[in-house]
Amino acid sequence: MNRHILIIALILTLTFATALTARTHIYGVGIRESQEAAFAEAQMQIAQQISVQVQATSEFKSLDIEAEGVAYYSQSIAKSIQLSVDQSIKGIEIVSSSGLEIISDSEKRLKYEVEARLSIAKLLGSLQAELDEMKTSAMFLLLDAQTMLKDGKPLFALINYDETQALIPEIYAKKSIYDSFAPTRYYLPEDLSIPALESSMRALISRISLELISGDHQSAPNMADLPQPVVFAAIYRGESGERIPLSTFPVRISYGDGTLIETGVTDVGGFYSIKPKALRLEGTNKLICSPDAKTPLPHLARLLNLHTAAATYEVEAAEQTLVKIKVFDEYNSRQTSLERSVAKALDNSIFVVSPDADLELSGILIVESVHMQEGIGSPQFVAKVRLDLRFMRLSNSRSLGTFSADGVGLSTKGEGDAIKNAIGKVNINARRFSAQLVEYLEAEWR
Repeated sequence: MNRHILIIALILTLTFATALTARTHIYGVGIRESQEAAFAEAQMQIAQQISVQVQATSEFKSLDIEAEGVAYYSQSIAKSIQLSVDQSIKGIEIVSSSGLEIISDSEKRLKYEVEARLSIAKLLGSLQAELDEMKTSAMFLLLDAQTMLKDGKPLFALINYDETQALIPEIYAKKSIYDSFAPTRYYLPEDLSIPALESSMRALISRISLELISGDHQSAPNMADLPQPVVFAAIYRGESGERIPLSTFPVRISYGDGTLIETGVTDVGGFYSIKPKALRLEGTNKLICSPDAKTPLPHLARLLNLHTAAATYEVEAAEQTLVKIKVFDEYNSRQTSLERSVAKALDNSIFVVSPDADLELSGILIVESVHMQEGIGSPQFVAKVRLDLRFMRLSNSRSLGTFSADGVGLSTKGEGDAIKNAIGKVNINARRFSAQLVEYLEAEWR
């Protein structure tokens, strides 16, 4: 009895497989008010059948990589499948087209019926040609990357891996469609599998390191240049353990709180030198060098960015510099609230506000514009103001430099209230402000 059941099941399986293999076309029928609309509906039916067939037989439901990578590839492949399905309908041909007289209770209408079909043989032929071309390109990039690694050029190899990876979603998508209709699956080398490519890229990234060469443990007054340059190096460790300098390696230099100082690339020896200012930060005063290299894979980009190097510095207690602050508006009215804002921006700097100072920040408040803005709800007034500050030495009436800041305020009450709100919104970047004043003083001393 069990043997008979097995034979029947085998016959049914073979019959179904034969029917699927013997299928030569995918058909669709559209009925609409115009031939163009009817043909479009028939095309949509065929595309839906392809999508359903691909979803039913897709082999890419699980990948032997971390969850974040699975999500990235799954989304990319799904988008590529949809694009490939949309492209496939270009080969659809019309089998028949006829007019239909539709009679309802109230009217008689003419509709068009269009039957269309897509040749599976042509679909597979087109897909195979595209897959062959992309596979050849991907393998060339991959083999070239492996050669570059042997020649000590890991950055160029990483670029090739990135370009190879960019082809993978479309290759997998077209392969998925091909495998859904072909009697045998399309062959892809193991090197082009997602896990293999991920493994190669991870191995490459793991051998890249950033190192601090010199310039650690320096000290300088707050906002002053460190005495010596800080030098970092980008290194690649070969398979035999040799240290290979990475020239033109993109790096970003930032303070310990994440504030970016600059970006650039290492020199021919793999070094990157910078002479930054000592900046007092909450916690550890640090300069951090991290990779600025890009990769389209977010999870691998984060892995690359784990390779950092850091230098620490101390902020010396500097002599205080006295400065007085006076701010007026265009009508010569004193703006004490803005004076307080300017003073607050100088907190944690070398500058101390004093009425006896020889240095003065002389400011004028300018109302640049006020207008009414219509929108949802009540109309409101929009005011824009600008604070212009001049840094001066009073003993010789010499202007050392200028600084400006803007503010925008809104109000439904009136122009005056909008201007008042704009004054309260004047934004002074404290770090940039105090650094600019220090530079003006240094220029005066020179």
